[in-house]
Amino acid sequence: MNATEVLKASKSVSSGVIGIFGTLSNIVSLSYFLRDDTPGGVGTKLLMLLNIFDLLVCVSASSVVLLDSIPATSPQLIALFNISQILFRIATQCTGFTTCLLSITRTIAFQCPFYQVNNVAVGVAAAVHTFLISCMEIVVLVLFWCGSEGDEMPIRALHAMNCTELTILSVIFVVVVSSNMFSVVKLVSQDPEGEIRRATITVIILSLLFCVFNMTFIGVLGCIVLEVELNDILSWMTLWLALPLNSACNPIVYICRKQPMRFYLKQTFRRIVLCKKVDYKTTKNLVRYTAYSGMSRRGSVISAAHNNASRSNSLGPHRTSL
Repeated sequence: MNATEVLKASKSVSSGVIGIFGTLSNIVSLSYFLRDDTPGGVGTKLLMLLNIFDLLVCVSASSVVLLDSIPATSPQLIALFNISQILFRIATQCTGFTTCLLSITRTIAFQCPFYQVNNVAVGVAAAVHTFLISCMEIVVLVLFWCGSEGDEMPIRALHAMNCTELTILSVIFVVVVSSNMFSVVKLVSQDPEGEIRRATITVIILSLLFCVFNMTFIGVLGCIVLEVELNDILSWMTLWLALPLNSACNPIVYICRKQPMRFYLKQTFRRIVLCKKVDYKTTKNLVRYTAYSGMSRRGSVISAAHNNASRSNSLGPHRTSL
């Protein structure tokens, strides 16, 4: 096995591992969102939508890597490979737009706490963006399938689509950075507490991951539009390593930042591994109380000690002298 074959095998293995890990982590976090019956706001719905698109990114990336390692011996495999690539491109664009909506709505809720964000408008915006991106990708794919060998129409359509997606992704990047800068400034100046602070920091972390992993993708897409020759390893690291890794890291952020999700995962682990029956209704009520009361286990102990001390002091000098 020469160096080229070793490099190709290592690329396939690393991308496959990230894709499989991201698929499993997104399935776990999505199961929590689907089981949770608490009436969440627009932020919770956008987190769930981002979770779905991240799952699609990881599944499609794993499919592309797997099909790329198999010799293309039939038209069906080639068609499946092209469809997986299209799904990957659609999902990556939709994760960026959903992150942008999440940043904007969180900044509005943070800067203007009495302003009610229109959930229907946010949902329509996400649906329209997904529809337009899907139509562009499908039209270009059909042109390549139906066009002849010397036809330049598919090439021009692909170039126009790349220019459009580059423009949209660049605008999304600027909006995400700008909105989170406003949130960070107010977070430092006012130092809010409770659920507002936790939710804002969660969105900032998700936005930071998006910016870090998609910065190189914007650069690579710009080089493709400008027809600048790229290194194959750089292109592979950007498309099949960085983008799936971003989608694989987002569920870890949910688990680390959301106490109800951690509690749900612990109870699910006990039910599956230890074969113990878990009352999800009781545990969810307990998690809700703990989350919305803003009390940690340490806070409960401190409050109990404070109450005991106050009760002792109210009993008089003879009680405290003991």
